[in-house]
Amino acid sequence: MDFQQVQRFPEITNERLELWIWYADKIPPHIGCSASGQYFSLKSNGKDVRIPVEKVASLVRNKKIPFLLVSVNISFDPDDIYAAYSNYTGATSSGPTCLTPILELLETPSHVTQLNGLLNYLNETDGIKHIFGYNLPLGYQGIPSYGENEIRSRLSELENVKRKHPLPSIR
Repeated sequence: MDFQQVQRFPEITNERLELWIWYADKIPPHIGCSASGQYFSLKSNGKDVRIPVEKVASLVRNKKIPFLLVSVNISFDPDDIYAAYSNYTGATSSGPTCLTPILELLETPSHVTQLNGLLNYLNETDGIKHIFGYNLPLGYQGIPSYGENEIRSRLSELENVKRKHPLPSIR
């Protein structure tokens, strides 16, 4: 997959869905999404819904978080995204992950269960408009490979121990 590095924070569009990949150099990264200036995310300690995008972008910039923004060739109304997230209270080691509502929203095939699979699916179906990187480490080669076990293990760790480097509170 082609990663286009930019020197400034990427422009967030209002006309299409955008996937926010936080800690893009870690296993596993965290994924949220936005549309029409509103950000959504399912986290181990709850969820973010309808957070102003500029507030979220400020966190990424100020905390220098390794980050990817994937602009998807599909438009969504924030009400549709809100409806997808309303089915969940948070990500858990035995239940939904941060990616679950996004997969449902995009109506992906059942074999697509992880971020790399989603990005490959979107790439194969011409569903990706742009990929931007921000604050990525020198020589960044893309999202590290990981499996379901790493996702469940990380969520279990977050359920049992306070995270050493928590996702910043956006509220």
